[in-house]
Amino acid sequence: MHPRHLAVLTDDDYISILFIYTSPRTLFRLGQVNRLLKAAVERYMRRVYNIGRHLLRFFSSPAGFRKLQSESGTIISGSNALQFLLRQTYPLSDLDLYVHLDNHERITEWLSNVEGYQLTSSPPQHPFYYDSREIFSVLQFEKERRDGSVACVQVIVCSRCPLHAILSFHSSM
Repeated sequence: MHPRHLAVLTDDDYISILFIYTSPRTLFRLGQVNRLLKAAVERYMRRVYNIGRHLLRFFSSPAGFRKLQSESGTIISGSNALQFLLRQTYPLSDLDLYVHLDNHERITEWLSNVEGYQLTSSPPQHPFYYDSREIFSVLQFEKERRDGSVACVQVIVCSRCPLHAILSFHSSM
């Protein structure tokens, strides 16, 4: 039997309030204190680090995207990856998908045919992209959401490994 003041750790609403501003590092450390905190942290992390729910902002079928992502070696990067890790949402942010040149057509066809996105353009190239031998092209897709806002997905087509392109780009800034 746990003391009454520890009962808060079994209530998910209280857990969310307690943990919302806690860093991932602190959450990890709290999970090491005792079994009750470990269980609370694990429940909280399963709830907030739900990639399917996170991707619902962009896809009607997150599971379909995750399957295609796995098959094509596509990597999510940029501010959206950061939002997921920080448990935040930037309402006007886009989704950056890095994919190898050999697989980009599978991604772009799925975006158009399954998710209803329209290729709008290649966005203006950032100077860092011009200097990169890793980036073949950047394609921008958009669709209107139910609330009237626009969902934007950028497909960054990589001439080599997508992870190499991400690490080269972000470590050069």
